[in-house]
Amino acid sequence: MQSHIRALRPTLPSSENALLGFVDGDLASVVHFGWTDDGTQLLVLAIATEHEHRRAGLGRATLARTLDVLRSVRDEAAIGCGAFARIDRRNTPSARLFTAAGFVRLEPDREDTDLDYWVHDLL
Repeated sequence: MQSHIRALRPTLPSSENALLGFVDGDLASVVHFGWTDDGTQLLVLAIATEHEHRRAGLGRATLARTLDVLRSVRDEAAIGCGAFARIDRRNTPSARLFTAAGFVRLEPDREDTDLDYWVHDLL
């Protein structure tokens, strides 16, 4: 799994969570998500699927479940917000995954020129 996911350690800050996907008892996918520092927007910080479980729909299912969780979190907080992600523009599989999930590319990240901002309206 990508280095961002490998670097996660319990306990996460209270503004962050991880959704884990298992196949036959083995960790197969992870989504790291949370709130922006100011608590006004939701972020998908990272998503990863183990190599042997790729191309089986697990990433799509894990991201879809994450969007369901984000909708619930948004509704519980009673604020109108969407979900954002930053995707490396060289990562075509991630761009396809997020597009299929309903995310739309917004603009390049001004601080990291390899990343683009993406948004999902969570409707």
